[in-house]
Amino acid sequence: MATGVNFIEKAIKLALGEHLSKQEVSAQYEKGVAIRYLDLPPGKISAIEHLDKAKALVGVELLSLFIQPGDIIKPLVNHTQRAGFVISCAATKEDAIAVANTSLAQLKICYES
Repeated sequence: MATGVNFIEKAIKLALGEHLSKQEVSAQYEKGVAIRYLDLPPGKISAIEHLDKAKALVGVELLSLFIQPGDIIKPLVNHTQRAGFVISCAATKEDAIAVANTSLAQLKICYES
């Protein structure tokens, strides 16, 4: 995303004994990429709103939630308990961070009273 080079693909090629040219592993461009996590307060989720709006924001590459209505959010103890994440890409790191934060801010997570 940030460089135009698929490093996983290149690692597989190397593992298979294939030669990689300098051009294949050279950056095609430089962009900023950010990941931000959705950490929520404890409670029972009643609804998740504006998910499509959050995903449609220009620069959002992936927005994934691990929660759904009816789930009970417990106090966060470790990273495996995060409610979701967003990955964004933009011209600069700062812009990518802003896109990711804006995307998560679009979400409305409703709790049961």
